[in-house]
This record gives sequence, structure tokens and C-alpha cells, in this order.
Amino acid sequence: EGVTLDDSWVTRMVSERVRGQTSEDGTAVLSLLPGAHFLTLRRKGCPKQEERMEVSPGLGIDGFKYVFECAKRK
Repeated sequence: EGVTLDDSWVTRMVSERVRGQTSEDGTAVLSLLPGAHFLTLRRKGCPKQEERMEVSPGLGIDGFKYVFECAKRK
């Protein structure tokens, strides 16, 4: 819960940035353009984690799973 997602998608002519945050169950829904994306996961008190993903063209849902290794400090 509470992991901030910062997604970047860039081509020669266009760039898009989408942000979101995980819910209590650790999921997040983002609407992304097809192609290569770079995702940065952040949580206060933890080092950032960077991931790469390839979003498929079409109207379907791509299910990406990432494990964020840093627990929230109490």
C-alpha cells in the first residue's frame, strides 16, 4: 500500500508521463500507451526501484507484477 508509481513513455516526437499509487491490496491501474515503458516505484523511507515493461497494443489488460522489497518503517 502507498507505493507511488511514475511511468514514462518516450518516442522521438512524443513523451507521456503517468502517475499513480497502489491501493491497500498493493494494486494500481494505469492507462498506458503501447510500447516500452519505464516505471519508477517509490515509497517514503525506501530506495526507489526502477522497472521496464512492454505494453501490448490493443484494448486488453496487461498484468505486470513487481515486488517492492522495502517495508514501510514504523
